[in-house]
Amino acid sequence: MGTQLGLFGPSLNVTSRIKAAIREAIRDSKYSREEIVDKMRSLACIDGLGGGRGSTISAASLDAWCSETKSNLIPLNLLPIFCRVVGDMTPLKVLAHPLDGEIIDSKEARLLAWAKMEVQAKTLARKKKKILSEIEGALDEN
Repeated sequence: MGTQLGLFGPSLNVTSRIKAAIREAIRDSKYSREEIVDKMRSLACIDGLGGGRGSTISAASLDAWCSETKSNLIPLNLLPIFCRVVGDMTPLKVLAHPLDGEIIDSKEARLLAWAKMEVQAKTLARKKKKILSEIEGALDEN
């Protein structure tokens, strides 16, 4: 997935990259297109987003959301539902990328929290060692 650079960094136009990410997520999913649509409708209904038969979630809309030749984009309120159904956060990551942002899952978040604590622990250990050295130096002077 190439990133076109704009005047101030990566292009903010993510349309083709989101469509490509959706196509890839569908291709890699364990579900058929029809199953993806059915599962999206169910989740949309549960969340009060109107996933019933007359909803905007259909096989035709799914095809349009990933088609390079159509201008249709997946509605933002349905993007997290799509990502949950297919088990792939890449389309959300595409949105964050031009803003130098990252979307991470809960496992990565725990790893990041652990790494931050490790850095803090090492910083505190250095400060502790420095203070101890100062204390020892002051005691030697007496």
